[in-house]
Amino acid sequence: MKSVLRIISILIGSAVILFTGGCDSISTGSAGGEIQYVDFTGFEKIYNNQEGILDFGGKPVGTGDRAIQALKIKNIGAGDLIINNISLVGAAFSFVDGKGPGLPLLIPEGKTINDIFIEFSPDSGGDYEGKLFVEREGDTDCFDLTGQGLWLLTLTVAGSGDDSYGAIRSPVNVTAGNSVTIALPDAARLSCEINDFFDLSQWSVLSNSGEAPVFENQSAKDTEVILKSHTEITLDILQSFVIVPDNTASIQSAIDTCSADSNLLGVIVRTGTYNQNFTMKAGAPLYGGYASSGSARDYKNRTLYQTIVNGSIGASGSVLDNSVLLEGFIINGHVSYSSGAGAGIQHNTINGQGGTPALSLNSVTSEVQHNIITGGSAADQSTALFVTGRSVPRLLFNEIHGGTTTADYSKVYVVRATEGAAPVLYGNTISGGTAAGAGSESFAVFNDFECEPLLRGNSISGGSAPGADGRTYGIYMVNNGKAVADYNEIDGGDGYEAFALYGAYGANFYLSYNNIFTSSAAGRRYGVYLGAQGRVRLLTENGLYGCPDSMLHTSIPDTDITDIEAVNDYFHTDTNRASAISYTIPEGEPIHE
Repeated sequence: MKSVLRIISILIGSAVILFTGGCDSISTGSAGGEIQYVDFTGFEKIYNNQEGILDFGGKPVGTGDRAIQALKIKNIGAGDLIINNISLVGAAFSFVDGKGPGLPLLIPEGKTINDIFIEFSPDSGGDYEGKLFVEREGDTDCFDLTGQGLWLLTLTVAGSGDDSYGAIRSPVNVTAGNSVTIALPDAARLSCEINDFFDLSQWSVLSNSGEAPVFENQSAKDTEVILKSHTEITLDILQSFVIVPDNTASIQSAIDTCSADSNLLGVIVRTGTYNQNFTMKAGAPLYGGYASSGSARDYKNRTLYQTIVNGSIGASGSVLDNSVLLEGFIINGHVSYSSGAGAGIQHNTINGQGGTPALSLNSVTSEVQHNIITGGSAADQSTALFVTGRSVPRLLFNEIHGGTTTADYSKVYVVRATEGAAPVLYGNTISGGTAAGAGSESFAVFNDFECEPLLRGNSISGGSAPGADGRTYGIYMVNNGKAVADYNEIDGGDGYEAFALYGAYGANFYLSYNNIFTSSAAGRRYGVYLGAQGRVRLLTENGLYGCPDSMLHTSIPDTDITDIEAVNDYFHTDTNRASAISYTIPEGEPIHE
C-alpha cells in the first residue's frame, strides 16, 4: 500500500505541479476543521489520512460503461473546513463529465459531503496509475489512484443444426449457438471441446475496435490468444460426418458422399428402422446407436438407441483398415465383406435370414469383435459365420449362435471355415443351433480344405441334432487342416451321436489346457474322435470326461480308449485328467499368430 501524501502545493493559475513517485506524508499544520476521508463507495476505505490507495480495480475497455464513484469527505475538526482545490492527474482518471466541485468548498463542523464524483475510464488494456490532490489551508493531501483496463472478449461457437455442440473453455464455457462476453487481462488461453459429429476449423476475428489479436496457432484446439483490443472471436465447428436421416434418408447416399470427400470422417445413422440394402466403401465408416437428437450414443447397450437395418450389407475393395468400419447396428439380413476389404465389424447384432450366412468373410483380413451373430432358419442349411478364401480374420469376444434347420440330412454351422482360412477365435461364445430331421448335423466350429484356425479361451458347444442318427460336433476338422486349440471349453453337444472333437483325412489337432466333454447324447458320446488319417499331434494338460463311449477313438483297429490312463499311456504322458481342469489363460498371451 502506498502512503497518503501531504505536500506543499505550488499553484500556477488553477494547475497543480505534481511531484513524481509515490505520495509521502508532509504536514505543515492546519487550522479550523479537520478532514476525514470516509471512503470511495464500493472500494477500499481510507480513514484519517492513514495509509491507503484508491484502487478502481478492473474496468472493461470500449463498452461505453462508466465506472463512477463518489468521494466522501467529513469534517471532524472544530470550526469550518475549507478546501481550496481538488485535482486529478492520470489519463484515465477524471471528474465525471469534466465537472469538479465548486471551489472553495466549505464543510461545516461535523458535516459530510459526498457529491464529488470521480470516473476511471481506460482506453486500452493494462495497468493505470494516477493521483488525487486535495488542498486546504496550509496542507495538500495526496492519494495514489490505480486501476486496470480490461479488454472484453466475446466468444462464440458456431455450428450446424441441432446436432452442433461444443465448448470453448477457460476462462468460461461457451456452447454452440450461444456467446458470452467476458473481461480478460492481456493474455488468455482458450481451448475447444467438440463432440463426435464435428471438427474444429480455426479461430477467427469477427470485429475489433483496435489492434487485432495475435493467434499463436489458429488451427489447434488449444490456442493461446494475446488480446490487445476489444475483440470478438468465433470458433467455427465444421460438421465432419454425414448424418442419416438429417443430411439424407439413404444410407447408401451418405456412404457415397463420405467416401468421396476426404474431409468427412464417417456416416452416423440415428435410431430408427431402415429397410435398405447398401454397400460399404473405403473412407466411410458407419456408426449406429445414436439418439434421434444425435447428441447421445449408446451403441453397446443395443436396446437404448436401436438402429435397425432390415436388408443386406456388402463391402468390397482393397483398403485394409477401419475406413470400412461397421459399428452399433441391429441387422436383420446378411453382412458380407470380400476381396481384400479389411474392416472392423464390432458391437453389432446380426440376425441371419434363411440359409444365407449372417456374416461372410471372403479373402479378407478383418477384426470382428463384441458382436452377437445368429444364423437364420432354413430347411437344408444355416450358417452364422462363414470364413473362406484364405481369410485371416480375428474373431474376438463375440456371441455366435447357430440357427435352425428342418429337413432331413440338413446342416447347421455356427463358424464355418473353408479354403485355407485361418481365423483367430479368442474369447468367443460359440453355441450350436438345432439341426432337426433324420441324419442332420450341427457344427459349432467346422473346418475344411487346409484350414488352420487358432482357438483360445472360447466356450464351444456343438448344439442339438435330435433326429434319428443326428450328429453334433464341438470342433470338426477334415482335409489336411491344422487346429491349435488351448484354454477352451469344448462340448460335443447332444446329438444322437456327439463328438467334442472330430478329425479325419489329414486333420491335425494341437490340444492343451482344454476341457473336452459331451453334455448328453441319446447314442454314442466321444471326446476326441480320429477318423481315417486324423491325428492328434499334442494332447497335454486337458480334462477329458463325460465321454462314456470313448475318450479317444482312432481309426486304428482296437484302439478305442475309454480310460484316461490309457489315453495318457497312448500319448506317453500322464497330464490329462478324467475330470474338468481349472486353468487361467496366461497374461500376455497373444490373440493371433
